[in-house]
Amino acid sequence: MNPKIGVAFGSGGVQGLSHIGVVKVLDRHGIKADYVAGTSSGAAIAAAYAGGFSGEMMEQAVLRVNLLNFFKVRLDRMGFLHGDDYTDFIDELLENESIETAKIPLKLMAVNVTTGEKIVLTKGSIAKAVRASSSIPGVFIPVSMDDMLLVDGALLDPCPDGEVRRMGADIVIAISLMPGADRSEPKNIIEILMRSIDIISRHKEYADTDILIQPIVGALSPLKAGMIEECIRIGELAALAKIDEIYAQINSWKKNHA
Repeated sequence: MNPKIGVAFGSGGVQGLSHIGVVKVLDRHGIKADYVAGTSSGAAIAAAYAGGFSGEMMEQAVLRVNLLNFFKVRLDRMGFLHGDDYTDFIDELLENESIETAKIPLKLMAVNVTTGEKIVLTKGSIAKAVRASSSIPGVFIPVSMDDMLLVDGALLDPCPDGEVRRMGADIVIAISLMPGADRSEPKNIIEILMRSIDIISRHKEYADTDILIQPIVGALSPLKAGMIEECIRIGELAALAKIDEIYAQINSWKKNHA
């Protein structure tokens, strides 16, 4: 009998592309998640993973797009980035799939900015849920869903290890982009807001995590040449450093449940 493995993909803006490197390493070593959950940029990777994408397929998909298309400005009293192109990209990638029909059970985190509650999205359009989970307050226009107004889930759950544990995971792998690791001076409003979310998220304790993978990614601009490849490489290195620990956890679980 094999343990059920859950993977929690944490928030981190464009640095969340490092999650792809982690998935590539897990794929190469035959480690497959039975449950996944994600927050913010981690929600997009969790959704692609749950939709059946390998790490290699994710890498090829992001290398084909211009990330700047996701940052088109639209003046609005609720924000200045609308995120429509981002939603369309996820919809096209996953062929308009819903959370309920994903190949791997999936949860995506958001926050209802009206009530201040964490919202765990478990049904409906994957693309809309990913956009809601990624809507940085004050930057992206919040997403209306039912009677809720949803923003970035990182405000309350930057890396949802507890959610995959509650889904039934025996072993939880959490991928955290280390809030506060970058000490450089923020250069624009988006970096200031991302850093603010990082500060809010530092209380995270990873109480439900068995293996914590922490790709150390500084502030990277989508304009920087090679940024995508660099993030993915950093994710791969971080995952490789934890492979022996993952195997040890799996073997220990099997021994205790023989």
